Amino acid sequence: MKQASRECGDCTLCCKLPLIEDKELQKKEYTWCKDCEIGVGCKIYSKRPKVCKDFKCEWLLGHFPEHARPDKVGFYGTTENLHSLTEKVFTLYAVEHKIHQIEKNLSKFRIVDSDGDEWRYCIRYNGNDDDLGVYDRKRFGERVLFGKRGEIIWQKTMEITLWWTLQKVKNLNKWY
Repeated sequence: MKQASRECGDCTLCCKLPLIEDKELQKKEYTWCKDCEIGVGCKIYSKRPKVCKDFKCEWLLGHFPEHARPDKVGFYGTTENLHSLTEKVFTLYAVEHKIHQIEKNLSKFRIVDSDGDEWRYCIRYNGNDDDLGVYDRKRFGERVLFGKRGEIIWQKTMEITLWWTLQKVKNLNKWY
């Protein structure tokens, strides 16, 4: 993945979507941070907590293409931990009112590693940990499948029934 020199500008999705449990800042998922001026930025930017200073979404890091800026597509991507990197799974945090656009937006780019393996996406779109979407071109084509954690998602594709159980692993939305 390449690096890019990008700035957040007026994108503030990371001020709304993630859960932040830090000694300096406590914020629920899918609620605006009290210090965010929506569409402008952080009101305490120079004094913001370390957890905010350290966070960089995949677009900001240059791993997602320029046209996939979070405030334009309605989601941002992140790797949750080392396992995300080894399994090639991005977690997308999406605003619920733009969830219908995810397939279209993800179909415009592919993230492929040096071995030629394409990354997959686990999609969070509300504050319920059990509501998930999955985008995996290799298994399901260019479709997002939605389900509850622990359910089996069935899909008939080219006469083959594929199944997938969503399971929760601490700090990682892992499926297989």
